[in-house]
Amino acid sequence: MRVFELAKQLSVPSKDLINDLKTIGVTVSNHMAALEEDAVTQMVNKFGSAKKETSKSAAASVVRRRLPPLARTVLRKSLRSSPNHRRVKKS
Repeated sequence: MRVFELAKQLSVPSKDLINDLKTIGVTVSNHMAALEEDAVTQMVNKFGSAKKETSKSAAASVVRRRLPPLARTVLRKSLRSSPNHRRVKKS
């Protein structure tokens, strides 16, 4: 698995993930570097527990509101405002 794929899965910026990988001793040069399974498992465990804690607190702060329904008004262009409109003379 690549660094950017794991970062996307964990909803973490790639730069933060690279810094955390360096703290556990995994040398990564950029976001395209391939990761070993044990490094992926360690990061999932680390960010997975933090993600659960933040998701609970974030869910508590969400306020849902219904918006009023939009008026069923249809706006139409006037034929005279159209540049292709031809005026017909009445006889």
